[in-house]
Amino acid sequence: MSVIGLGWVQDGIEDLEAQTIRELSYITYKDAGVASAVIGLGWIQDNIQNLEWQAIDWINNFSDPKVAFSVVGLPWIGDGIEEQEVR
Repeated sequence: MSVIGLGWVQDGIEDLEAQTIRELSYITYKDAGVASAVIGLGWIQDNIQNLEWQAIDWINNFSDPKVAFSVVGLPWIGDGIEEQEVR
């Protein structure tokens, strides 16, 4: 799946969405599989909230793509992002 296919990209880009696309491009540069897994998360499909952007930024900061991919697969990442999860 590509970020281009997401509904919130199709209807115009707001500031937070532009920042999210930038973070996703950094992740893609490191590892396209990790980026695809992030894009496949349910909470990224509908729209982007600030906490969700923070989670994507946090995932981007992992230096090892294998670790990032493992983190993206954790149940508490897939079920939605809460404030305590991005701190």
